[in-house]
Amino acid sequence: MLNRKRLTIVYAVVAIGLGIAMLVFVFREVSPREVARLLRVANPWLIALGLLLMPVNGLLHAYRWRLLLFARVGLRRLFFVEQTGIAINALSFLRVLDEFVRLGILSVRDRVPAGQVLASEAMQRTLEFAAATVIFAFGVTFFEPLSRFRLPAAVALGLAALALTALFTVGPALSRVGLLRRAGFVQVFAESARIMRRQWRGAIAAFALSLGASVVAGMAGWLTARAVGVEIDSLEAIVITEAVRMFVGFVPGLPFAFGTFELVAIGLLGLWGFGADCAVTFAFALRGVLFVPTLALGFGFMMSEGLLSLNAFRALGPKGRTSDAGE
Repeated sequence: MLNRKRLTIVYAVVAIGLGIAMLVFVFREVSPREVARLLRVANPWLIALGLLLMPVNGLLHAYRWRLLLFARVGLRRLFFVEQTGIAINALSFLRVLDEFVRLGILSVRDRVPAGQVLASEAMQRTLEFAAATVIFAFGVTFFEPLSRFRLPAAVALGLAALALTALFTVGPALSRVGLLRRAGFVQVFAESARIMRRQWRGAIAAFALSLGASVVAGMAGWLTARAVGVEIDSLEAIVITEAVRMFVGFVPGLPFAFGTFELVAIGLLGLWGFGADCAVTFAFALRGVLFVPTLALGFGFMMSEGLLSLNAFRALGPKGRTSDAGE
């Protein structure tokens, strides 16, 4: 069997290969000179407004996390931990690295049991997927250019419902499964899942916050589109931005999703009749709007926490985490 290190290397090679292939495909259709010209004449004030919206998106995510974590960790700290995870994710080939970073910080620095953090992470990821599929399903229902995606949207909605059902039914039962019952973090994970099931109103509120955060990011996408001359309405921009974010979050690729952003933007905006140059300009601008605030906030937090070295991150690994036994 492949060990973890070899699996990571294989994943990185696949991600690099996919990212390069997407970049090559994209720039066969694009004039870099025209993209540069469109970026130079973009409206900086609309870009600035989009940048200001992204911390609001982060605050909604942090509040959702506080509802699901069931631990005494402040909203401000959860906000910065969340931004740090996303910033590290943006720099990496691994699209799930943010979960490991957040798990490490909370379990080592804040002494929150690992199983409790994992349960909240699983719920967050599931709610994000559910919110994204609801928004995309809205798009394929009401926007003619997206009508061809009705079947994939229906499948995605079914998968989201299945994932939520599994989390609330299988999750609490994990502590009764064979060898798993002996693992302390599994016991804590299962107990956290049981609490979520009992406090279902909190889960509904967390889903509403997921939708709200997606709408805020979509409005930032709309301002970005207007800034570079992509004339779409706000609802269309919310759907397109969420589709881009969902694709980027699940498909392996290069750091900062180079190639991935551009490919999805060309595919989606092409349905509205926009050319490849215009779509790639939008993708470049949107990448900056989505990532720059997060990178600034995340690296500022890393400096304050002394997390700017590889050894500091290694200390967030399993050996430094709080034991779940007896928690």
